[in-house]
Amino acid sequence: MKRVHQVLATLGYGDAIGHEVLGIQRVLRSAGYESEIFVETADYRLEPQTLDEVFADIRRVAVALGVEPRADRVIAQLRGRVEAVRVRAATAPRRRCVLLEWIDPPFRSGHWDPELVALAGGVDPLGRSGEDAAEVAWDAVRAADPEVLVIACCGFDLARTRDDLPILRAYSGFAELPAA
Repeated sequence: MKRVHQVLATLGYGDAIGHEVLGIQRVLRSAGYESEIFVETADYRLEPQTLDEVFADIRRVAVALGVEPRADRVIAQLRGRVEAVRVRAATAPRRRCVLLEWIDPPFRSGHWDPELVALAGGVDPLGRSGEDAAEVAWDAVRAADPEVLVIACCGFDLARTRDDLPILRAYSGFAELPAA
C-alpha cells in the first residue's frame, strides 16, 4: 500500500488540527493510500516573514525529519527560480502593483509577498515586507492606482478565489483602476 503522511511540526500546545488537514487525510485514504498525521509540539513556530526565513524554515523542517540533503536541493532550486525571475524582470519597466491577500475586507500583502512583487518588477505601495498582512480600506487600494492587481487570497484555491471576484468588482471605483 502506498503511504502519504502529513507532518505538522508547527503546532503548539493547545492548537488544533484544521479541517483541511483532516480533509486531505480523508481524500488520501479514499484513494487507497495509507495516511497518518504526525504532530510534534514545536518550540519554534514556522512563521516566516521574509523569503530568507521561508528557506530557513524549509531547512529547519528537513533537519527535524532527517532529510537535510533534500532541503539543500529544494532551496537551491527555489533560489534559482527566484534569481531567474529577478534577472528577467530587471530590464522590464517597474509597474505599480497591489497584491491583495484577501478581498472582503481587502488585506494588503505582508510577509514575503512584497519581496516577490519587487523581484518580479513591481512596486507595491501598500505591501509591507516582514510584517503580517493587514486590512486596508478600499480607498487606499484606489489611491495606490495599481497598474497590476494580484489577488492571492490566503488559504483559498483558485476556484474559491474566483468566487469572491464579484465582490471585488463591486467595490466603488474598481472599474476605473488601471489594472481593471
